[in-house]
Amino acid sequence: MKKNVATSLLLLLLFILPNKHESKQNSSISQAYNLYKPANLYAILQLKNIGLNEAVFNYAIEGYLQLLQSGKLKNPDALSIIDFSMPSTAKRLFIVDVANGKLLFNTYVAHGRNSGLQTANSFSNVAESFKSSLGFYTTATTYKGKHGYSL
Repeated sequence: MKKNVATSLLLLLLFILPNKHESKQNSSISQAYNLYKPANLYAILQLKNIGLNEAVFNYAIEGYLQLLQSGKLKNPDALSIIDFSMPSTAKRLFIVDVANGKLLFNTYVAHGRNSGLQTANSFSNVAESFKSSLGFYTTATTYKGKHGYSL
């Protein structure tokens, strides 16, 4: 099941924006996992009602916790999940505040131009392929790009 989720459903973005939360990393692990166990957080946020597949969410939390425990996150509060099994015409970007158990955003997100039309069905990690990549990511900063505010 994990392989199917990883290869067809999920792109996970974990924000690494400069902030004051670095000292809260162990606290965020505790909050994200102990206070908001994946099944509980999924239910609390009512993610099923807005279309996020529970298997995708659980896989995202698993990856988030691994990156968090390895110290790779500078902002451990924000977790963004894109469910590529949904078409680009659906609100398939979910940004979760895992420390406080809140859904911050549920909105639209594009995929790479060579990944498919409305639904992404072709992925790659090859540079210049213009395809979306699947997996777990940490990101640097936002910028004003060709299509506006970007990450």
